[in-house]
Amino acid sequence: MSGINPRLKRGLWLTAGLSLATLGFIVQRSYKQIWTVFMDASPLYLGMALLAVAVSWLMRALRLKVITHALHYRVSVYNLGRVFLASCFAGGVTPFNSGTYPTMIYLLNRQGIPLGKATATTAVDAACTSLIYLLLPPVLFRLTGLSGTLGTWAAVIPALAILFFLGALVVMTVHKKDPDLLAWVKRHPSWARLLLKSGREGKVAAFSEELRHLKKGIRAIARSGFWSLLGLLFSTIAYWVAFLAVTPLILQALRQAFDYGSIMLRQMVVQFLLPMIPTLGGSGGAEGLSYWLFRDQIAGAALSAYILLWRACTFYSAMIFGGIMLTSLLTRKRKTSVRQQR
Repeated sequence: MSGINPRLKRGLWLTAGLSLATLGFIVQRSYKQIWTVFMDASPLYLGMALLAVAVSWLMRALRLKVITHALHYRVSVYNLGRVFLASCFAGGVTPFNSGTYPTMIYLLNRQGIPLGKATATTAVDAACTSLIYLLLPPVLFRLTGLSGTLGTWAAVIPALAILFFLGALVVMTVHKKDPDLLAWVKRHPSWARLLLKSGREGKVAAFSEELRHLKKGIRAIARSGFWSLLGLLFSTIAYWVAFLAVTPLILQALRQAFDYGSIMLRQMVVQFLLPMIPTLGGSGGAEGLSYWLFRDQIAGAALSAYILLWRACTFYSAMIFGGIMLTSLLTRKRKTSVRQQR
């Protein structure tokens, strides 16, 4: 991992430490029984769980392919899959998974896509992922048993943040005038003086230009036609179906009886809350949250075994392959252009 920033390397060690410490705390009372559960597990269903993870990765790469195709840039599904996994690695070693989308933008730009259109690609990809979470606040409210003011805020704030994000994209897309942050700043004397003193006028102008590229990119995707929009819908649904299938497949491998609907809702809540956990990549919090939400659904040692296998399938695998992909992408020369489609 010689091409990776030292901060990301430190984040990797902290992520591993937090996650392993939490897992150790969870399994320490029943490690003998856990070994028995593992020995009795079904290799077929474990293999299917791993296959579901691979399919979810492929669907994310295909969604990026649909978006970049709509923007008239050619990047292979293979390279887009590498970009996705590398961004997963960056998110896994930063607080609140905050490194995911900036890394994706940067790596798409290294693939030869202009920065503004790389930002548009990432914004649309994030919007497609976020849409399903608008269904979750009432589910979160019901499952956690939160009530009163705390429950209301816990359920509503994340949904409002997602709606604000989606709304900003819509407003930017439909508004006739191009965004010009520099002109807006100069119309306000106090802000203009502050900008003049800071010497950042060039950077603000560059940011305004990127916002214009972002707007054009989102408009191009919105006007890309029926088949592109259908591709976005299919890849998004297929991604969530494959990803959420991992949990029941692992439970089937562990020979556990469970209520499918209840398990799926709890797993969606875990995914919804993961980006809000302040630790690096949600490490520690993801394991603890899963233990708390599933404790009434899965028996003792099997619960600890499930959490170990679930994190191995969905997180550690992405970290391993993502680290490899990030290293290879950073050590290769930046592409200066991508052949545009006619």
